[in-house]
This record gives sequence, C-alpha cells and structure tokens, in this order.
Amino acid sequence: MRIVEHVAPKRVEVKQAPDPAPGPGQVVVAMRVAGICGSDLHVYRREPRKNPEHTHVPGHEPCGVVESVGEGVTNVRPGDRVTVYHYQSCGLCGRCREGNWMWCSQIRAYGWHVQGSCADKIVADARNCLPLPKELSYADGAFIACGAGTTWSALRKVRPTAEDVAVVFGLGPIGLVGVAMLEAFGTPVIAVGRRAGRLAVAEQLGADLIIDIDQDEDPVATVQRHFPQGVPLAYETSGSPVAQQQMIRCLSRGGRAACVGIGNREPAINLGGITGKQLTLHGSFVMNAGEYDALSTFMVRKNLNMDRLVTHRFGIEQAQEAFEMADTGDCAKVVLEWPDE
Repeated sequence: MRIVEHVAPKRVEVKQAPDPAPGPGQVVVAMRVAGICGSDLHVYRREPRKNPEHTHVPGHEPCGVVESVGEGVTNVRPGDRVTVYHYQSCGLCGRCREGNWMWCSQIRAYGWHVQGSCADKIVADARNCLPLPKELSYADGAFIACGAGTTWSALRKVRPTAEDVAVVFGLGPIGLVGVAMLEAFGTPVIAVGRRAGRLAVAEQLGADLIIDIDQDEDPVATVQRHFPQGVPLAYETSGSPVAQQQMIRCLSRGGRAACVGIGNREPAINLGGITGKQLTLHGSFVMNAGEYDALSTFMVRKNLNMDRLVTHRFGIEQAQEAFEMADTGDCAKVVLEWPDE
C-alpha cells in the first residue's frame, strides 16, 4: 500500500509499505477520505520526529470502508462504512469507561503514535470504528473524526439556541464548522477571520455578519455597533491572544464561550473582564466517544453537509501538493480522496 511520510520540514513523500493485517480486536480500514488538519500542519512545518515510537505518517481524520477484521470483532464487518475515532486507549480505566478516551494514560494518537490516515489503509481498534449513516458522506465522516466532533463537543457545553447570537473567531476549518453547526442550531452568527476564500465560505454557510480582520481595525467595535450590549455566545478557534481578548470584550454580561484554539501559550485574558461580566468560559478539547451517536443523528436530521467546506481534493499521489495548499491558508478544508470501489 501507499503511505505519506513526513521526511523534512514542509516535505512529504509517497512511499510503499506492507499491507497491514488486523490482530485480535482490530480492523483494517481502507481510506476513502482523509482530512488534513491544522495540527498536521504544525508537524509538517517541523523537522521529522526522532523518537522511534512516533510515526512519520500524518493524519487523524480517517473515514473509509472496513476491509478485514481480526479475531473477536463483532461490531463491524467487511464492507461497512466507518469513521474512526482518532485516539486509541486502554478501554479499561475510569476515563475510558466515561468515553474520555483522549484522557487515557495509555493514549495513542493517529498520526503521532500510530500510523496516520494519510495512507491507503489504517489499522484501528474495532471499538474505534463508528458506523457512518448512509445519509452522510465520507467527507462528513472525516470531519466527524476531528473538526465536527471537536465543534460538537464544544458547542454542547455552551448550549446554543435560536435566541442567541454567536461570534466565531477564526475561520479555518474548525471555525467554519462552527459557523455551519451554529446555523443548524438556528443561532445567528458573526464570523470573524481573514482570507477572502474563507470569508466567502462563511458567507455561503449562512453567517449573518462577516468581519475581515485585515480590513477592520476594531472587530469588537463593529460587533458592538450591531449589538451594543454584546453577544451572549462565542466560539474561539484561532488560539490567538488578540482574538481571545476580543472574545471577552464582545460577550455580553452573563455570556458564555467555548475555546478550542491551541498552539499559543502567551498570556491573553484578564480575569477581571470575566469576573465583572460573570462570564462562563469552557475550554474544550475533542469529542468524548460517547457523543458520536448524538452528533451523527444531528447531522442527518439537519442535513449538515460538510462537503460544502471542502475546497480542495487530492489523490494520495498528490500529497505534497495537498499539504502545500493547506499550509497556505488560502483554502477551507483540504482532503485526500480515494475512489469508492
């Protein structure tokens, strides 16, 4: 089979590797769509890892078809369409029993500890294989593995309604999923970001107000012109200290926010601004495995089509071109695709 290997800063190569075989309790999944995530780009820009326990095959947004199953597997069978939860865990500890596999002390992440999804096939634990409803596309499944799952978990913490107005900071794929999902909740959305292509996608997804931070010197003032008391809800996806500060200023008294942006460790938020307004801020990581059924049902019921966010599609042999495009930021979602045989 073919794999995409990270060989140097901003360089990947397509190589041959042996076809995998499933062990007991395992499944081989043939990829149909594998998304490229911002966290994949953090790795792509650096020197390849030296630790032999870490894989050089990136990707943690897998969706495909079960090719073969190992001994003892009963929940899926060959031919099933599945998305794959992107953290392997022990399955036995208290965190795992809660569904919080991502907090297990024995965590193994795709594209980091385990061969990633930028390959023709991956090996997954059977319980990580989540059945993809027939109404959802392979691209939907790849989004569920990370971007849609992360957003779903975050927004459930702040409980958006049609009576709210939400401001979304950052219009990369995660922020754009936030726009789409908030619209599905019936929540009017203010989208704050940059780059014409991403702003256009936010508008197509139904954002009610678009703020281009490269053209608007004070996005908070623009929000306050429309909503003098501030807005009750915010979703921060950029990780930018400036955006985090603006988020606090945009929120109304008693407002609530979910923050998923990572990658920047600079101090950003004055707690006095939170206390005076009695704000509720939720940090949110990724989806609890137990949230999947509710998310997939919501996507089907609301016809929440994530293909609308895919602006560039490449075959695996074009992996370098795909990573280069994703790295420019002049795109929404970039995916690798395989034919559905």
